[in-house]
Amino acid sequence: MSEPDRTASSLRDPFGFLTEKKDGTLIRHVGPRLADASRRFLESDFYTSLTESRRLVEHRDVSVEFAGANGAVVLEPRRIPVVTYPYEWPFSLLKKAALLTLDIQIEAVDAGFTLRDGTAFNVLFEGVRPIFIDFGSFDVRAEGQPWVGYKQFCEHFLAPLALSARFKRPPNLFNSVGMDGYPLDAASSMMPVRSWLNWGLLWHLHLHGRSIRKSSIDGGRNLRVKAVSIRALKGLLTSLRSTVQSLKYPIEKGDWATYYSDNSYSDRAMSHKEELVDTWLAAGGKCELILDLGGNAGRFSAIASKYADNVVLVDSDHDSVELAAREFEQRGVTNIYTAVLDLTDPSAGRGWAGRERPGFRSRVKPQKALALALIHHLVISAGIPMERVAAHFREISPCLIIEFVPPGDPMVDLLSANKSGQHHDYTRAGFEQAFSDHFSLKTRQELADSGRVLYEFTDQG
Repeated sequence: MSEPDRTASSLRDPFGFLTEKKDGTLIRHVGPRLADASRRFLESDFYTSLTESRRLVEHRDVSVEFAGANGAVVLEPRRIPVVTYPYEWPFSLLKKAALLTLDIQIEAVDAGFTLRDGTAFNVLFEGVRPIFIDFGSFDVRAEGQPWVGYKQFCEHFLAPLALSARFKRPPNLFNSVGMDGYPLDAASSMMPVRSWLNWGLLWHLHLHGRSIRKSSIDGGRNLRVKAVSIRALKGLLTSLRSTVQSLKYPIEKGDWATYYSDNSYSDRAMSHKEELVDTWLAAGGKCELILDLGGNAGRFSAIASKYADNVVLVDSDHDSVELAAREFEQRGVTNIYTAVLDLTDPSAGRGWAGRERPGFRSRVKPQKALALALIHHLVISAGIPMERVAAHFREISPCLIIEFVPPGDPMVDLLSANKSGQHHDYTRAGFEQAFSDHFSLKTRQELADSGRVLYEFTDQG
């Protein structure tokens, strides 16, 4: 019996693979080499503990439905509705994913298991809560076995987090270089000398990176894998966890992190805008997914979350998304996802043939979208023609609530200061014409105490 077509995301896994049914149901096929270990894990108290605490996605055993499984374990995992990747996460989400991975590995050692890898792609988010998804990563730990995922974990998590905390720069600048994480020797060379006085960074980043580089130079001839006791392994893991936990990303006062308090809106205008968005979304009924484009710190994502199963907030400003993620966690919001994303250069497909990790557009397909106080940034700052913006927004979603910020608005004047005459089509009439070519105008309303106008567009069909 031939092997079913595996999804691109699992093409490198020698121990199993994923397939997808026509209805979108995922099926995990665990190969015979890991079948016994997987069955043992599935029947363990450890698995039950992880799933009941919502740290591991639940898997239903459907092996009996696959007569040709040849002794393999076949499982149906619960599907996470929205997929975002590590290079789209703000600092706090990457750190949460790191701590979850380490906590699971520490508990796995106590339970007689281990993780076969340390990749950040083993984790997805439900809202801003991390959840481990890769059942195939769990294996029975042999006596004396070290953690084989240690190097990969440090490259995927520790290096970008340490660099981000040190330079106060978004972690995606350091974990977007590829799917293999950030090289430890490169990260070590970028860190200040005083970081060598930090025991955790000294051990897990600097000396670790040096040993990898030395092994690479001598071709691994002097590399010896020594047996590790449970006590020593847990000591390494708890030390690594403490190092990750100690890394902080303070939010500095900036243009966008304080947008709502520093912009040109009056209290009345903001209240009117919130009321209109709430009313229009409510009138349209509940949908599966709303995408908040340029959602800043999440004020309108929170409103949208009442009218959709899930909301995805995207913004190019890391600190705004970081603030939103922290706020949603504090408030216990469970259905708003956050992603650092530049709409003029969104995450494209990555990995083998550009298909292992699909691009953002193919992963997130909303029924409705918000684009509030965004159009002037795309047309004036980024130089995207108005008609192209309208066409692209129609490709993103059939329904759109969008705010037009007119010439003469303080924000438009600020962005246009050094671009006189470059955007002759940036007018209300030009905006309405461009968007009417791709949508049907349902309603529009001028905001109180403001020259700004809110529009609701729907599908022309």
